[in-house]
Amino acid sequence: MDSRTELELVLLRGERERMSQELRRLDVELGRRAEAALAADQYTTKSSLGRLLGFSHTHVGNLIEAARTTPPREHAERVPVMDNTIAGDYVTSIGARIVRSVSGFDAGDVLVQSGLDPRLFASEDDDRVRVPYMLWQLDSGDWLGVGMATVGYGGTGCGYSRSALTRAGASERVAHEIVRWRFCDAVDIDDEDTWIKTSEWPVHSRSTPMVVDDRMVVLFGDGLRSIRSFHDNIYSDRERRNAAGESSYPSVTQEAHLEAWLHFLDDAENLPEWAQGPRTARVFRNENAAAEDGFTATSASWGRWGQATHPCVVIEQGHVQLWGFYYRPSDTTEYLPAEAYAVLSLANVYPTSLAERDERVARPWSRFIANFVTQKDGLPDRIDISATGTQQVAYRPSVPVTYAG
Repeated sequence: MDSRTELELVLLRGERERMSQELRRLDVELGRRAEAALAADQYTTKSSLGRLLGFSHTHVGNLIEAARTTPPREHAERVPVMDNTIAGDYVTSIGARIVRSVSGFDAGDVLVQSGLDPRLFASEDDDRVRVPYMLWQLDSGDWLGVGMATVGYGGTGCGYSRSALTRAGASERVAHEIVRWRFCDAVDIDDEDTWIKTSEWPVHSRSTPMVVDDRMVVLFGDGLRSIRSFHDNIYSDRERRNAAGESSYPSVTQEAHLEAWLHFLDDAENLPEWAQGPRTARVFRNENAAAEDGFTATSASWGRWGQATHPCVVIEQGHVQLWGFYYRPSDTTEYLPAEAYAVLSLANVYPTSLAERDERVARPWSRFIANFVTQKDGLPDRIDISATGTQQVAYRPSVPVTYAG
C-alpha cells in the first residue's frame, strides 16, 4: 500500500473516531436524562420515552445502563498501531493531544510501564504480543502505538519518533528530550519534572507473555532447550555492562524474569483485574500427563518437524499461567526435578509432603532397593497444589503454544 493511500485511510479513521466519540457522548447524555425523567415522574416509563424518541423501550434501558457504567475504553479493543508520522497526523486529525508518552529501547519495558493489558497487543497470526517502542495516551484516555519508530540512539528510527511527536503537537524540545533516552515515561508530557527517564535498559525484568485463547502464558526454564534470551532462565550468571562498566544485567531491578512475574502477582493491592485470583500450581510427573492436559510448547524453528516440549510445573493466577520447563530427574522414582521445587518455593505453593517423599527415595539405600524391586508409590501423574488444597488449575490450552526458538 502506498503512503498516500495509507494516510488517507488513517485520516478517514480519525474522522470516524470523532463522530463515534460524539455519538457515544450523546448516548450517555440521553441515558442520563432519561433516567432523571423516570425518577422525577412516576407516570413516565421507558415505553413512553421510547415513543417520544423513536426508540424501543429496550434501547432506552440500554442507554440508561450505558450512562450508569461505561466500561473503560482502553480495554474494549486492541490498541491501534500506526507508523511514525501517520500516528502524529492521526492525533491532529481527531483534534486530540498527547498527555503521556512511554518509550523504550526494549518493547517489554514499554508494555510494563504502561500498565496495559498485554492482550490489547495480541497478534492475530500467532501467540506473540507485539508492542511498539513508543505508546501515547491521548487526552481522551485512549492509547495509540507508534510503529516504525525507536528511541535511545542516533538513527533513522529515532528521527521518525521525533517527527511523529512534533506532528502530534509536541514541541521540538520535548520530542528531542523524549527520544534521546533509552527509556522515558513522560508521565505528564507538559511537566518534565514528572518524567521518568534513564539510559539503562531493560528497566523491567517482567518479560512479555504470549496470548493463547484469552490467557497469558509465560515460558521459562532450561528445558525449553532453545534459550531465546537471558530472560528464559530463572537465574543467570551472565552480565551486560553499561558504558561506565557497571553491571546492568538482567535489568535495572536486577531480578530474573520469573522473580519479577511472581513479585508482580504477589502485589495484591496493585494487581490489574486480569491477574487477580487464587494461586494454584499443577505439577506433572511425566511429559505424557502434561500433553494430555494440553500443556505443550513447540518451537517455531522446530514446527515443521513436529517437535514439542512439555512443562513439569504450571503456576496459575487469574488469566496468567507460568510454565516451567526443566529436565526430568534421571532417577524415575523422583517425582520432580530440584529446579521445580525451587520455583514452587518462590511461588509460595511448595509441596512439602512431595518434596519430603523425593528426599526419602533419593537416599542411597532407597535407590539401591529400587534398582532390584519395582515399586509403585500410588502417586498420580499430575498433582494440583493450592493454599486450600482443593483448588485446581482452571485453564487447559486448546492448542500448543508456539514460541520463538
